[in-house]
Amino acid sequence: MAAFSEHVREGGRPGEIAFFGGTFTALDRPCLEAILEAAARKVAEGIFTGIRFSTRPDCLEAEILDL
Repeated sequence: MAAFSEHVREGGRPGEIAFFGGTFTALDRPCLEAILEAAARKVAEGIFTGIRFSTRPDCLEAEILDL
C-alpha cells in the first residue's frame, strides 16, 4: 500500500476510495467497520478525498449510516 500511496501523492489529484459491485453495507459488522476505519485513515491523511460505495436501499439502516 505504501507504494500506491506515494504514487497517488505524486500523481497530483487524489480521488475517492470506492467499493462497487455488491451490497457493501450488508457485510458483517466487524468487517464493515474494519474496512471503513482503514479507508477513513487514508482520507484523514489526505491520500484520498472520500469514500464511495454501492449498496441496496434495504441495507441502509440508520445504524449503518452512522458508521
